[in-house]
Amino acid sequence: MIEAVIMLFIGICIGLILKKLELKDFRQKLDKLLTIIVIILLFVMGITLGSDNNIIYNLMALGYNSIILASLIFLGSIIFAYIFRRVVS
Repeated sequence: MIEAVIMLFIGICIGLILKKLELKDFRQKLDKLLTIIVIILLFVMGITLGSDNNIIYNLMALGYNSIILASLIFLGSIIFAYIFRRVVS
């Protein structure tokens, strides 16, 4: 875990240095490369999830739980916004 945090910090430092250098062409190429890497990562994760029988069998239960959680978060946000608006006004 600490390795991931260190790598994140190093990446932030390099990003700040590149921002100051204003290398727009390099940044555009890096953005394209990152997009490709994310697509490959999602593809590999899909293969991994698809090959795991436990996830496939529990997919319906996971779907119901996800819908319930998303609905509660949505409802909570609406209620909080309503209360916040009444208190601020």
